[in-house]
Amino acid sequence: MEQLGLSLGIKEVVDVGFSITHEEYMQHIVLQDYMLAIGPIILATIMSIRIGLITYVLTTVLLVII
Repeated sequence: MEQLGLSLGIKEVVDVGFSITHEEYMQHIVLQDYMLAIGPIILATIMSIRIGLITYVLTTVLLVII
């Protein structure tokens, strides 16, 4: 959109295009920062649930065998 405004020489189109592009970029950066911060926590939670489930299943199997 910015390039269209520049090629047509319409400053208003350039300004609108720039503000939209800037807003999308800022939202992307915020989402990326969020995922970098929360990703390890989510992964640790998933792994903890899996380990807990495996432990539960193994304990149940051992109790049935014994």
